Amino acid sequence: MARLDLDPLVRLGDLAARWRDAHREGGRHLATVPALFTAATEEPDETEARGWRTKDGVAARVARAAPSPRLEAFLDGGRIHPSVAAAAPQKLTDAIDAVVAAARTCEGVAVEAESALDAFIAACSLGGIPPPPSPTPPPTREVGASLDPSPPAATGGHWMDAVPTAVLFTRVPWGDPPHRTIEEWLWLCTAVVESLGEEAAVKRGTADYLSQLPGSGEDGEETEAEPLTREKLQGCAEVWGMEPFLDRDLFNTLANAGK
Repeated sequence: MARLDLDPLVRLGDLAARWRDAHREGGRHLATVPALFTAATEEPDETEARGWRTKDGVAARVARAAPSPRLEAFLDGGRIHPSVAAAAPQKLTDAIDAVVAAARTCEGVAVEAESALDAFIAACSLGGIPPPPSPTPPPTREVGASLDPSPPAATGGHWMDAVPTAVLFTRVPWGDPPHRTIEEWLWLCTAVVESLGEEAAVKRGTADYLSQLPGSGEDGEETEAEPLTREKLQGCAEVWGMEPFLDRDLFNTLANAGK
């Protein structure tokens, strides 16, 4: 009996874990970008910032009880320390660089996962992946002969058809819970890898926006980079965190399988 090579399945689990690490790291930095962008690019409204002087709030009472030029300067500056505003541009750049690096890592993982899935399918099919359907030549007939109304069926089929039944029902002592069948792992990995491809496109769009790279219009021509705004940056952070194309249960099953 042929030995089943499950290294590609283990590789898929490792890649899913790498994706999760990069996603979390990028999300951690992306969450700081909107506030850093505001601190780096916007001057506080002087009238609004100095409003504490005309209100009998906590800030005014503290300032009266313990007069301090430094405290007044802090309050007049919108409650942002000058050192924070001065460091914001560099911190913003560092955070954006970290998000872009995480996005590129996820893109690479998605590509590697496709190759690993192909290898897993090939291993399970024992080298017998069905070819694509071949074109059927037009029917011919002799003069006076009737045309056969039922042309021969096209060859080929779904790749799952090439996996022997005995292999499909084989249980794998790997993952939590263990002993899922090869068939279950094949469908699960296929769904996860397809969703990673969709999510990689989202992360690529986020990275391009943060990097201020030109976009691509419907006709394929380059479009000017969209200006950074706090609202759009917050939207990027929300979409990054949601991962709308990813089934979390399936993904976590694969990512946690090697633990």
